[in-house]
Amino acid sequence: MPNSNTIPIALAPENAAALCLQHYNIKGTATRLPGELDHNYKIDSNNNTSYILKINRPDTSLDYLDFQEKMLLHIQQKKVAIKFPRLVPLAAGNYSFTITDSNNELRNVRLLEWIPGRLWSSVNPKKDELLFSLGEICGEITHLLNDFNHPTASRSFDWDIAQASWTDEYIHLFNEEQKEILNYFMGLFKKLQPQYILFRKSVIHNDANDNNIIVNNELEDPKVETLIDYGDAAFSQT
Repeated sequence: MPNSNTIPIALAPENAAALCLQHYNIKGTATRLPGELDHNYKIDSNNNTSYILKINRPDTSLDYLDFQEKMLLHIQQKKVAIKFPRLVPLAAGNYSFTITDSNNELRNVRLLEWIPGRLWSSVNPKKDELLFSLGEICGEITHLLNDFNHPTASRSFDWDIAQASWTDEYIHLFNEEQKEILNYFMGLFKKLQPQYILFRKSVIHNDANDNNIIVNNELEDPKVETLIDYGDAAFSQT
């Protein structure tokens, strides 16, 4: 590392491992992971436990980070059997720290426990039993968050389906056949609004996509273990 306070924007894996050792006293090797906005690294420690080190982009709202932290701790405090990404505390008891990158911008860093398994996108075939277990896990997580809220959960957010009307202004970008399909379903959605806005609301995970669903390693009868990445969570129709 250049020094203890400054890191390059694109952090090399060995520097990510050094950060983990310096702040969490966890020694291991780091592997870069894909990430839409943040730098993510898998840390394989010398005690056969794995973690994910997340380095947020510089403009990440502190309120948003507080929302993420409080949400995960809310689930953690319920002491449930379901697996989920647990935050690893620092020695001082807090769950994040800041570093300065080589552009002199502050970045927030967190460490979470790694959940072993396979991504849903890599599982084939997807039998009815597997689909059922996905529904069960989504329902369990929704239930665990039912009594949780945070001011940032009710933000303006493109990926909240309840706020999907913003897509109307982009219909012109599609060809006529595509427009016909899109306008049909948007019309159905608009027609539903008087009832839809009355549906009960709560904080929901909101992003059970193919690469956020963890399936166990059983080959004959696999089951969904959990959902990861709570970054798109929102207060919306349950």
